[in-house]
Amino acid sequence: MNDSTSVQNRSRDTGAAGQLVGYTLQYVRALLRLLQCKLGEAVSIEHLSDVSVHLNGGQLILEEDKSSINGNPVGDLSVNLWKTLYNWVSFLADSNTDIARCRFVLCVVSPIAPRSLLNTFAAVKDKKSAYGAIQKARKKVDNSSSKEIARYAQVVLHEQRSIFQQLLMRLEVSTNKNEEEIEKEIRDLLIGAMFPAARLDEIRNHFHSWLMTRICREIRDRRCPIIYKEEFVQENRAFVNSIRSQSLVDYSSSNHPNKEELAEEAVSDKMYVKQLQAIKVDKEKMIRACSDYFRAGINRHEWIERELISIEEADEFEEKLYSAYEGEKERIDLEFCGLSDIDKGRRLLNACERQQVRIADRDPVDRTIPGTYHHLSNDLRLGWHPKWKDMFCTQEENK
Repeated sequence: MNDSTSVQNRSRDTGAAGQLVGYTLQYVRALLRLLQCKLGEAVSIEHLSDVSVHLNGGQLILEEDKSSINGNPVGDLSVNLWKTLYNWVSFLADSNTDIARCRFVLCVVSPIAPRSLLNTFAAVKDKKSAYGAIQKARKKVDNSSSKEIARYAQVVLHEQRSIFQQLLMRLEVSTNKNEEEIEKEIRDLLIGAMFPAARLDEIRNHFHSWLMTRICREIRDRRCPIIYKEEFVQENRAFVNSIRSQSLVDYSSSNHPNKEELAEEAVSDKMYVKQLQAIKVDKEKMIRACSDYFRAGINRHEWIERELISIEEADEFEEKLYSAYEGEKERIDLEFCGLSDIDKGRRLLNACERQQVRIADRDPVDRTIPGTYHHLSNDLRLGWHPKWKDMFCTQEENK
């Protein structure tokens, strides 16, 4: 065996690797909490807890984040669990913090056994169930030979039992939530803040990097590692403005019709619906077209209203789409002259939906181009069936 293979196969203690996974989780959770904060609120790391949230009104969320590459990090007789409970109880005992203003959150990446102590703690709702949980914990700890656990449990279950009983009634346990699920929550918050979907990874990575750099700087300079929402907003304003000036945002999600409303639209007498019926599109494509129609209309209005684009730029975009339509129509007439009128119309619709046209030198959000084409067909500025003018223009004139 050569030296390189020997090095690759050599085993080592995984403690440092596990700590690295833990620190990574902390920063992801801190970013999630910071995005959830309102102005005036703040997030700290390794201050009062792994991640602490300082809410308006003096309320606190003390969060401990536990992960492991070797199984459950908070088993009944794990040092992690008892040290966490000890730290919380000691914080309350040594400070003037009003426990009624505190929430205690234990975020565990791995699944927890149904009959575990942690599940028992999480189920506590009142003093009676808290008392029962403490009695169960005492029996478990009595079977432990660990002096470290015994030291922590002595404080938690005996010396500060009254505080621990109150803490249990304010304990929230989040289990089996992996980092991918937490990242999805972050993405959902960014989408809710109207960031462009195409650049979510870039935005998330920028915020995460900024947060890590800022926290490390505070710790290095021996300052409290706390970040206020105002600081986060202020120091990232230039980046956010740059992103938003380069990208158009999807504003349609909050006003988008539901499934039932789309189904009604799909059988309405709207002109764009009639034009699609003329080329016999299937039900699924019709519903999608209705959704695209609403999205494009809502976004066009919002972009102009918020001065992200001008009316002239919106009109220019539509003219570019019309020019592309004319080119595709001519090409299909020449290349597929033997096709039926319905098949020609379908090919024309598909070709137009695949066009790539920018608005004011910015990429439109997803499905803007198909939706805008349906608005143009609704206004009888174009059509899909080769005989669309004979089919629809005369009808409109006779109305």
